[in-house]
Amino acid sequence: MKTQPLNLNFRRWGSSGKPLIIVHGLFGSTVNWQSIGLQLSEQWSVIALDLRNHGDSPHHPDFSYAAIVEDLNAFMAQERIEKAILMGHSLGGKIVMSFADRFPQKAERLIIVDIAPKPYPASHRDLLQAMIDLDLSRIKSRKEALDALAAAIPSLAIRQFLLKSMKRGSDGRYRWQINLDAIDHHLDALSQGPSLKNPYLNPSLFISGSASGYITAEDAELIHRLYPNARIVTIDGTGHWLHADAQAQTVETIRTFLQSPS
Repeated sequence: MKTQPLNLNFRRWGSSGKPLIIVHGLFGSTVNWQSIGLQLSEQWSVIALDLRNHGDSPHHPDFSYAAIVEDLNAFMAQERIEKAILMGHSLGGKIVMSFADRFPQKAERLIIVDIAPKPYPASHRDLLQAMIDLDLSRIKSRKEALDALAAAIPSLAIRQFLLKSMKRGSDGRYRWQINLDAIDHHLDALSQGPSLKNPYLNPSLFISGSASGYITAEDAELIHRLYPNARIVTIDGTGHWLHADAQAQTVETIRTFLQSPS
C-alpha cells in the first residue's frame, strides 16, 4: 500500500532567487547545512529539509526511496515550487537522483555530493548498531554518550556528528530524533540505491572528496551515461563529509556550477 506523504520540517534561508532544496544524508539533519545554506542564500532561495525519521520531521516505518520521494514532491507542492535546483549528500544524493528520475520536469539542476548512482555495501550498519545498543536510560550527559560510543565508534568527529541527533526531552531523558528501527529495516535496500529508468538531461554536478572513496575514477562512465550533462569535481584532501571538511571549496564549486550557463 502506498504511504501517504509526511509533512517535513524545513529551514529556509533567503527569499530571492531560484529555489535550491538541500537533502541531507543518513543520520543527518538541516543543522548540518546551516552554514552553507546561509552562504548560498545570498543568490538563491535555499531550503533544507529534515527527511522523514530524521531531525524534527515525523517518524514512519516506511523509509523507502518511493516514500521519501513522495515526501519531497508533496513538499514542493505545499510550497508552490514548480521547479527547483536539488542538492543531496550521500543518501540525500540518491534521493535527489530518484526524484529527478520520477519528476524530471521539477528538477532544474542536480548537485550530488559524494555519491554515485550505484549500489554500495551497507557500510553504516556498525554506526547504526552502536546507536541502537546505547542505553539512553543510563545516559546523564552528552559527554557520557560520547564516551559510551567510543569503543564502537573510535572517530570523535563521527560520534559528535551522530550525537547532534540525541536530544533531551522535557522529562530530562535523552532520546534519538532518528528512527533507528525504520533505518535498520531499510538500510540494505537504501544502500543498493534507486532504480533509475531514464538519463537526466539537464546540467548536473557531482562533487567528490578525494579521500572518501565514494566516487571513483571508474564511476565516471556510469555517471556520464545516466547524466550526459554532468560535471565531476573532486576536492582534494577531503573525506565523505566534504561540506564540513572543505566548506569554502564546496560553496565555491556549487556557485561556479550554478552561475554557469545551461
